[in-house]
This record gives sequence, C-alpha cells and structure tokens, in this order.
Amino acid sequence: MRYLARVTTRADRLLRLLARFGVRSRLLQPLVPRRTNARGDVLDPQVATMLWLQRVVPAGLEAEDVASMREAFDRSMFLVASNPVDVSVRDAMIGETRARWYEPRGARGALVYVHGGGWALGSVDGYDVFTRRLAVEANRVVVSIDYPLAPEHPWPASIHAVADTWRALHPQLVGEGHSDIVLAGDSAGGNLTTNACRVLRDAGDPLPSRQVLIYPGLDPRREGASHRELREGLVLTEENITKYLALWAPDPDDPLGCPLHAGELEGMPPALIVVAGFDPLRDEGLLYASHLREAGVPVEVVDEASLTHGFLVYDGLVRASDRAVTRLAERLRGTR
Repeated sequence: MRYLARVTTRADRLLRLLARFGVRSRLLQPLVPRRTNARGDVLDPQVATMLWLQRVVPAGLEAEDVASMREAFDRSMFLVASNPVDVSVRDAMIGETRARWYEPRGARGALVYVHGGGWALGSVDGYDVFTRRLAVEANRVVVSIDYPLAPEHPWPASIHAVADTWRALHPQLVGEGHSDIVLAGDSAGGNLTTNACRVLRDAGDPLPSRQVLIYPGLDPRREGASHRELREGLVLTEENITKYLALWAPDPDDPLGCPLHAGELEGMPPALIVVAGFDPLRDEGLLYASHLREAGVPVEVVDEASLTHGFLVYDGLVRASDRAVTRLAERLRGTR
C-alpha cells in the first residue's frame, strides 16, 4: 500500500478504527433517526449512523479549491474502506494514462475500471483498496485507470481518454489470453464507461463484453423524481452534483453530455446496471436500463435498496455494503 503514506497519518488510522467501531456499534443506532424513501425502502441503520458521524466529523469535501477536495476525497476513501487484500500489483502507463494492474492467480477474464469522483476527483490510489478486492473476488485481472480530470480537462475530454485507453488495452489483454473483457465504472466513471462504449461503437472499434454501470450519473438535467426526493442528507447531495457538473461542464443537448436522453442505443454492449435506493441518481439508472432494453440490449439491474450512492467503497464500515460488493463480484465472476 505505497500510496497510503502520502494520504494518511496515524491520526487517520485511529479515526478509521473509531469510525468502524462507531458505525457497527448498536449503542449509537438508537440515537439516529430512521429514514425511508418514497418506495418504502428503509435506509440501512449502519449507513444512517455513518452519515450522522460524518456530520459530526466532516470529511473535508466541502472545501472550495479542487486540490483540497481531491486530497480529502482520497483520504476519505481510506477511512471507510475494508482492509486491503493481497494481490499482485504493478503500475504502468497506457499512452498518457496512468494505470494500475491487479493480477490474481488463475484469473479468468479482465476488467478495465473507471473510477468515480464527479469527473473532478478520484484516482487509482484512492480506489486501490476496492479494486484490489474486486480483482480477487471477481477473479479477473483488473486494470484501474486514471483519466484527465475537470476543470483542467472539461467535458468531453475524459470520455475520449477512456475510449482511447480501451483501444490501447484491448489488444494487449486479448494477447494475454483474455476474451471476456468488461468495462466498468462507478458514478462519474459509469457515465464515462457508457459514453466510451458509444464512441467505440460509432467508430467500429472492439466493444467490451459487458458495460458495468454502478450508480451512474447519466442525466445532467436531473429530471428524475429521485433527484427531488433525495437531494439532501445523504452521501451525494444536490449541492455536490451542482458543483461537479459546473466543473465538468457537459452539454446536456449532446449525446455524450446526456446519455439518458441520447437515443440510438442499438448495438451497445450488454449492461449490468447497479443502483442504490437512497441515491439521487437512482431513477436515471433505472430509466437508462429501460432505454437499453427497448433498443434490444440485454440488461441486468441490481437494486441495492437500503444503500446510498458510493456504497462500494464504504464496505469497511457497513456490513450491508460489504455484502453488496460480494454480490457484484459474484456477478462478474459468473457465479450468479
């Protein structure tokens, strides 16, 4: 875990232990109000406790300058993640893109991972604990990629960077004997994943065997009812979304700016779409699944009804999140 020395301190490690104890202890849960959504889903009690503790000890993502937000984002990922698993790791450059390879023994298949972070935050370092776990549990070689971040590189630069990185990686992975190669991403990374698939399809390039979109951001217009209902008090808020979109600056009238309303989805790769019951992005993920089906694209939807946006990376605190990561890995492994 070479990067941890750069983004954490002894105090962080102590805070991580205290957070895990606090969230999983039943002593605090009676103090935290129960929350349900309009569908009748109940927010997981450990998630509710985590959110309550975050209000007491802010993560620092409220900073105004992007550099401080990036540092706080990677630090917060460590504080809520599970313990890192042992797997062979190596860093490499794919053209101008930094990438980290995770290679479990006996891996069957490969997966290119595009991290989240509102198009402006996140890194292969911040996602290291999660991508280690995904590689081992899904039994796939995972290549986690960085891409140019906003505001230095506004829309649509990161879309084309992901597509170009896929073009470079695909023949290399095929040459290593992998025929089942998935392209996956969470949140902003889910947006980049499906947009890159559109670019690749239109160019006649090889497509992934599956696109995996985990609580993806697909509608900058924010027309879904979940945006109105779940705008405050959760992991992703309306204020956060507004800030991230202002940094990335997509054109909502362009197909690559608003995938939900882009149309012409025929020929896109089969999709696995994962949504969370307490996520303002939930409805756009569900509606995108419907649009893909109408275009003849096979789709599987996983609805983690008791969880929030970002649940993949707080598996070190919340047992329901830990189980959700296992379910995702099982689907990618082919056991479910």
